[in-house]
Amino acid sequence: MSHRTFYPVFTICAGIFAITLVYQTHPLAAPAPFPAAAAAAAQGGTLPEGEGKAITEMTCSACHSIGYLTESTRTVMQWDEIFMMMESYGATATKDQWDQIHKYVYAQLALIDVNKYEPKDLQATLGVDEKVAGAIVSYRMANGGFKTVDDVKKVEGIDPAKVDALKARFVF
Repeated sequence: MSHRTFYPVFTICAGIFAITLVYQTHPLAAPAPFPAAAAAAAQGGTLPEGEGKAITEMTCSACHSIGYLTESTRTVMQWDEIFMMMESYGATATKDQWDQIHKYVYAQLALIDVNKYEPKDLQATLGVDEKVAGAIVSYRMANGGFKTVDDVKKVEGIDPAKVDALKARFVF
């Protein structure tokens, strides 16, 4: 390989390495633990109950501990990046199984960013229907966003008990 071919390839590879290194040391790349981690530790490192738990445990624990899922906080978008990375590393599941894993992780572990999420992400993380997700977005737009969990409880159609149960996962 001549230096004319080698140098651009080397530069690109070095750039990718540098970006990867920065991403891995960035605070958002390794978010802090949240209450699901404490609950998992109390239950012997198990995942919260919910539809899709079994396939999530089976697929994810093939390569790493369940703590990888429970000991960090991630938004839906960050979880999507993790899923793509795991698939690229060789994690295998059928499309239906991946769908179940995604739904489970969104519903049980993903952060709930009520000030940014689109209705589909609100439905996935809060377990609400399309009408309530739309009401959340409307309330957010009319009131300049949410500042507290109590603000979320003011949305018409939302179950205050469900909001209280998920309050540790909300970000504002």
